[in-house]
Amino acid sequence: MCEGNDKPDVYAVMVECWFNLDHDDAALMEGWFLTPSDDPGKEPLQVQRAADAAGLQAAWGLPFAVPALLSNDDARALVRDGTQPHHQAARELLALLNPPELDRVAACAAPAQPVIPAHEDQQ
Repeated sequence: MCEGNDKPDVYAVMVECWFNLDHDDAALMEGWFLTPSDDPGKEPLQVQRAADAAGLQAAWGLPFAVPALLSNDDARALVRDGTQPHHQAARELLALLNPPELDRVAACAAPAQPVIPAHEDQQ
């Protein structure tokens, strides 16, 4: 389901290829996430920074601190330059669901931020 479908269901693909593999937690540990949408007026998938990192951690009861990136381009740089499985999965999902966002990831001017290592209890 993660590839080869001309009109994939965004949420079904996200569950199978992102959430079920805990990529969402790995991305949040770096301060970013993928935002899915099935609204026809919006792009189906975007890379975004966790704008309210502390609030997100508290609201979701996360067992780790969510770093605060300065911009969405900082988040895109992590996706662009990252070598871990969640970075690769994000690029593959963007290629499938929103190629223009993948182009923005590739072209973002932000330098890559240091990747925050996973907490021992999250590996």
